[in-house]
Amino acid sequence: SGRYNSLPKGSGPYAIILVSSWNAVRKIFIEALSLLQGERNIRIIDLFGAGEDLKMCPLINGCELLIATPPSLKRVLELRYVQLNRLCHLVIDDADETLTEFTMEIREITVNYFRELSRQEDRSAPQQILLFGTQWEHIVQNYVQSYMVDPTIVITSRYEASLYGKVKQVPIVCRK
Repeated sequence: SGRYNSLPKGSGPYAIILVSSWNAVRKIFIEALSLLQGERNIRIIDLFGAGEDLKMCPLINGCELLIATPPSLKRVLELRYVQLNRLCHLVIDDADETLTEFTMEIREITVNYFRELSRQEDRSAPQQILLFGTQWEHIVQNYVQSYMVDPTIVITSRYEASLYGKVKQVPIVCRK
């Protein structure tokens, strides 16, 4: 579509969803297939474990959406089966868990993404990093501060929001 016209030609995904386990990869893959049923222009690939060689041809031929664990994505990037030159949406699901478990892999993936973006000065396509999680952890805060400029933060739990906002807790004892 129009917003992706400035992207370089190639076969790299428009969106990558990183999750912490192969179960999560399968669950999101099945949900994406269900949601995008009938969309012929959107190819989805799931990637987990050590099955990169089995998916070499589909990965090289490209996809629009790649759902993977961070170690699997890191390996296919090193093998050059996947390129980040068309990536617009980097999604980290269960960010508190995924960032804790795969800190180094996600850091390397994010640095590679920013390196690729710096090569595309005239790019007008979206550039997003989206984090979804259940808890506001220190590692999430560090990632946001390190890699996100002017982030929009939405926290649906009042307790997690108070942790993020560093609300001072003042207990009050009431007597009848």
